[in-house]
Amino acid sequence: YAALRQEELVDAMALAGLPPARLIPLGIADQEAAAVMAGLAQRLADLINGGDIGCLITHGYEGGHPDHDAAAFAVQAATALLRSRGLPVPAVLEMAGYHADPVEGGLVTGRFLPAEGGMPETVL
Repeated sequence: YAALRQEELVDAMALAGLPPARLIPLGIADQEAAAVMAGLAQRLADLINGGDIGCLITHGYEGGHPDHDAAAFAVQAATALLRSRGLPVPAVLEMAGYHADPVEGGLVTGRFLPAEGGMPETVL
């Protein structure tokens, strides 16, 4: 499973013009990111601060996969850490993955969880 995800990552980054040498593995096992979110946030803050990064693309919080939600938290926490230190913060783009429909049940894909008031939140 981990090997397949790594292969998918390499293929996706190749489409963006990034070679495998630019990828930085964080060494977190599947469904274990929630247990290390604070350390992950600090590690991401260090990587962001040390790199020439103009944009971060991450999962939005959806209550779906625990690793996706942990990634969403870690990116938000990392950028908050950088802001609190007066350091530059790249743009953050969140992508919708999947979650349970909070009203009708079933699986929803490609849409964010509804915000307060029941309307999906979209940030462009």
